[in-house]
Amino acid sequence: MLLIDNKELLLGPDESVVLAATSNTHVREANAAFLSRGDLTTRQLRKKCVHVLQNETASVEYQVDDAVVASDDATTCVIVVVVCQATGVVSIAHLDEQTSKSDACFRKLMSHHLGGRHCTYDAYVVGGMVEDTLVGLRTSSSLLDHMVKSPGRFNLRLCCVSSENTCERTGQPLARSFAFDPLTQSTYHVSAPTSREAGPATAAAAVPLIQVCKGKRPNRDCGAVPPLLATPAADQR
Repeated sequence: MLLIDNKELLLGPDESVVLAATSNTHVREANAAFLSRGDLTTRQLRKKCVHVLQNETASVEYQVDDAVVASDDATTCVIVVVVCQATGVVSIAHLDEQTSKSDACFRKLMSHHLGGRHCTYDAYVVGGMVEDTLVGLRTSSSLLDHMVKSPGRFNLRLCCVSSENTCERTGQPLARSFAFDPLTQSTYHVSAPTSREAGPATAAAAVPLIQVCKGKRPNRDCGAVPPLLATPAADQR
């Protein structure tokens, strides 16, 4: 179930979930506040940052891992952060068109939470710009559809996608990145540090949403693509 301001988002026949969400006053105000913030590097956040790449997922535990979760370089992709209201556990994923429509990949994102898809969560979504191929729209729509159909309750705190994340003048995305601090509930634009700025790394924290195993056929339900890049390490600040 998808909620906005703790009220179920009701959709009419054939109504777009993306249009319904981004037309909501509470969502538009949250998007405007998010977009008004300046861009920071992960080093400027001054704490450990768990940074995921495309088709990766990770999580941090509230008051156990004092870390920010983040991802960047999302144009037609979407970055989603899910926060369990009961435990404070935060999960993040960077989804493309294939992984956003996969139920298996959505289950993997939700597997970070003890209650799975059966609890109440806060959700933050950024990316999915408007462009001619409509990939961004389909990616955003697929993710939100999973939340609508889920037995869990997803309170949409931010939905900066589609027209809400596309500059009318240039056609470019207004935000390509997203970071969330579980302790302060703060949201940021964020970019990865340069090699000069990067600090020492801790153990790897992110895992692939898609895994292609040698000698086995790829799992098409997960939108199989060529093997992902090496799992990134969390930057210790």
